Formats: sequence, C-alpha cells, structure tokens
Amino acid sequence: MITEIMRKVPTSATTIASLTIKSAPETIKKARDFVGEWSGDQGFGPSAAYIAKTAVTELVTNAYRHGTEPREEIVVRAYLSDVGPVVEVLDSSSQLPVIRPLDLTSEDGRGLAMLSLLVRAWGFNAVAGSGKAVWALLKDDEA
Repeated sequence: MITEIMRKVPTSATTIASLTIKSAPETIKKARDFVGEWSGDQGFGPSAAYIAKTAVTELVTNAYRHGTEPREEIVVRAYLSDVGPVVEVLDSSSQLPVIRPLDLTSEDGRGLAMLSLLVRAWGFNAVAGSGKAVWALLKDDEA
C-alpha cells in the first residue's frame, strides 16, 4: 500500500540541520553523507540511518533531475519534528513530484513509489517566492 501523501510539512521541534549543495550528480553523495552524520548525531540505529540516507538520496536526485538547472542551489534539511524525524529537500522549481505508474520496462520512475514504502509519509509544499520543499517523515520505530 502506498503511504498517504501529506501536504502539510511537519512542524520542526528541534534545530534544523541544513546543507546547501549545487545541482550536480556528484553532490548527491554530500547530501547522503550529511543526513548519515545527522542520523548518527540523533542516535539512529544502522537501519534507520540507512532509510534516512535512502530517502534523501531519492529526494535530492529528483531535485537534480527535475527541479533545478545545473549548478542551481538545492537545500537539504533534517530535523526532529513534532511527529517524528524529517528529511526535506528544497529546490527552485514549482513542478510538483508525481508517482508514475510502475512500468517493468522503464529504467527509472520508481523512486517515489519506493520512498512511499520506506517512510511514514511524504509530501511537498510550495515555498514562498518560488520553488518547493519535498519532505519525508521517517517511521518512529526506525529512529
């Protein structure tokens, strides 16, 4: 079953850890490492840290491929919200994320469906000015 998509971002209950990267394939690893370090600082176990890193990898890859021009800024944020841990990615595009129908012959297009199975919920919000924030609420039992 696909996780319900929520449109309201969870409220931050702790300090937000933030990383700004340029839209480029090589910076996706920087985002993954950043969230891995944040997960360790929060005391996440190996499984929870892996899921957090997988979630942010999908979100940043989508921002790189669909939400930005080369070298534009992508902001990665991680925080403990009032409903659980959150990873969030902001880009400059107003194009909203879409789960595509699964196609066994396609080489891509499965990431958000996979994300839906790994996290408690995910969603997106428009950002004042321009762009959007796409976030994933991690499962409490994984943290």
